Amino acid sequence: MGNAESKLAYKNRLFRLAGVAYSEEEGVDDIKLEIGSQDPYWRMFWEVPTSAEEVFAILTYSDIKEIRDSNKANFLNWIRIVTFKLVSISRSKTFAEDEKSKKELLNCVRVLTRIVPFLFEMGSLWEKDVNNLFWSVGLNAPSDESPFTGTTTSATVGSFSSSESRNVSLESSSVKANIGQRLNASPSSTRANVGQGTATLPLGHTLITTLVDLLFTREFTLERNGVRGSEYKIWEAGIGYNAKYEKNVTPIGFQ
Repeated sequence: MGNAESKLAYKNRLFRLAGVAYSEEEGVDDIKLEIGSQDPYWRMFWEVPTSAEEVFAILTYSDIKEIRDSNKANFLNWIRIVTFKLVSISRSKTFAEDEKSKKELLNCVRVLTRIVPFLFEMGSLWEKDVNNLFWSVGLNAPSDESPFTGTTTSATVGSFSSSESRNVSLESSSVKANIGQRLNASPSSTRANVGQGTATLPLGHTLITTLVDLLFTREFTLERNGVRGSEYKIWEAGIGYNAKYEKNVTPIGFQ
């Protein structure tokens, strides 16, 4: 990340997540500033850090807690969008051949490893938010034509909507995405909105299966053998072990 000055600049930008605006009607700072899902701001979380040590040093316990407690909507969107990026990169069968893509994917894993525990720390107080974020059908990674793949700037990643409340079954495949919806982290909402099309799997399911696949991905956590993609084999020392890839296995396993 560079010198102390650049780290300070990063931390200052970080606190946009906790931002509030002054309300003339109420006379208090009670309007939460929500960062749009397409805002280039989010890229700093996967483009800037160079190691797990940097991520954990710059995202301190007190800073993450302050963001979570000050602006729930941005905190939930932070987890959501970094997960979207992780899944988006992993969908490319050639990502392991590109050092930039591997760095960005690992940074997504590192950021999630750092901040997700703060979500579950809230226990039953945020139980509905956890269910909405990870287990509502229809909340999934954006399509290939998304701002996270760099192919277009027209895609919109939506979020929780309090305008409608409905029971969604995990077996349902008819949940339609709402495009361009404003972020509203209502704890009572069970409808998830994701720009660009219809999604049928919960985000939690997609995240878990993606991480498992990454543990068995050639040139990322396994040796290259002439075939791209995932290969399910044991990588522990003595059976298919190669220390070169252990540095990638460890953060994926922790997540």
